[in-house]
Amino acid sequence: MKKKENPIKTRKVDYNGNNSGFHPVDTKVLVLPDEIEDTSEGGIVLTSSTVDQHELSVTEGYLVEWGSEAFADWRGGKDIAKGARVVWAVYAGQMIHGDDGNRYRLINDTDLAAIRRD
Repeated sequence: MKKKENPIKTRKVDYNGNNSGFHPVDTKVLVLPDEIEDTSEGGIVLTSSTVDQHELSVTEGYLVEWGSEAFADWRGGKDIAKGARVVWAVYAGQMIHGDDGNRYRLINDTDLAAIRRD
């Protein structure tokens, strides 16, 4: 059976370092999620509330910065760099508005599920 694709599409944002004005503490990490397209695959223009709802389900983006205790319990060490593409748990953390106009997500380091190797 063919898997039905999600009609809501995302696009990668430009990663330019941490211009958010936020610096995570302890075990928190700051990520810059991919953005939701405002037009569906079928050409339907989505309302801003629909886009906002779907932003919470985005699970991939860029690792921007992390707190001093983040990744302390990772067994392989900190084999991760700022700007790495990462995947996290659905609905993890909280959305915050950065000083640069982007929406960021502040999550626990344990909510990271994978590092994408390009």
